Amino acid sequence: MFSLESQGRGVLWTVSYGDSAPWPGSADGLGQSRIYRGGIQTSPNSWRPSVAERGNPGESDHIDFADSEDPLGYALKSFELGSSGGFDVCHRLGADDALVEVQWTRDLQHWPSESMERTVSVTTGAERYDVWRRVADVPSGRCSYRVKVVIIGR
Repeated sequence: MFSLESQGRGVLWTVSYGDSAPWPGSADGLGQSRIYRGGIQTSPNSWRPSVAERGNPGESDHIDFADSEDPLGYALKSFELGSSGGFDVCHRLGADDALVEVQWTRDLQHWPSESMERTVSVTTGAERYDVWRRVADVPSGRCSYRVKVVIIGR
């Protein structure tokens, strides 16, 4: 659990968090701090590790999205079907204007994202590497994946 305090030392809000995926594990005493991206404070998706080790107190490592920029290029370094059966996504830390989700389909018409879960999250430098997998209740077989990037706050 941690609390965000004002300069006058008043508690603004307190958050209980986990120390394994989907929470950012590299911000668990491993050198980086937790950065609030915005959204629901108790949601793991509202937090990310800082780009720099030891965090960035009093500064921001946020990367602004330019209207002419490609959303995939803004949010991601790479994405591919992994060798272990998951879908691997490498994020750019600081690209906080983007929401990223992995979706799958059998018919190229319906793309459910609720049946995907992030199972591994590892941060190195300015990148976060996630492995997404279909949850157990989804039938096995041939399917297609896509990465959906939505720019928020626009």
